[in-house]
Amino acid sequence: RERHHVQIRRQSQRPVRRLRAGRAAQDRLRAAGAAGGRQRQRRAQDSGAGRDAEAIEKYDRALGVNPDLVSALNNLAWVLATSSDSRLRDGKRAVQLSERACRLSDWKSAFLMGTLAAAYAEAGQFPEAVATAERARDRARADKLEQVAKKNEELLRLYLANKPYHEAAQ
Repeated sequence: RERHHVQIRRQSQRPVRRLRAGRAAQDRLRAAGAAGGRQRQRRAQDSGAGRDAEAIEKYDRALGVNPDLVSALNNLAWVLATSSDSRLRDGKRAVQLSERACRLSDWKSAFLMGTLAAAYAEAGQFPEAVATAERARDRARADKLEQVAKKNEELLRLYLANKPYHEAAQ
């Protein structure tokens, strides 16, 4: 009877250990600034230059933990392409990160393609920015994401005028 009780206790502890290990991994990613997806992108868009620098640091740390984390790739690319602080913008790196995010998602996300278009524009690659913004707009419409399609249409007008998009300074 005692032996049976010990086996049950050991078996019942295994899932708890796995759950704790999983939670620890999630906590490490959160600490590195990786939790969030679209919410984090919106926060990065609303932030000032000081917050952009902090976001860049956090996304870099998150990518150090998981280099295939699409949300961190996308959000870091967005900040590098659109920051109100010109010292923080890096179009070339934004293109690299954003292209990777799009490849990892099989080019199925209007959000990711919109970020890539902004990165191309920041890097001065306006024909690519226009083509990618059109693709993002069309994908958003196909996915019935009208607000995303509208935003990509607005950004497309900038790219057609050979102007990159930058967040307003706060």
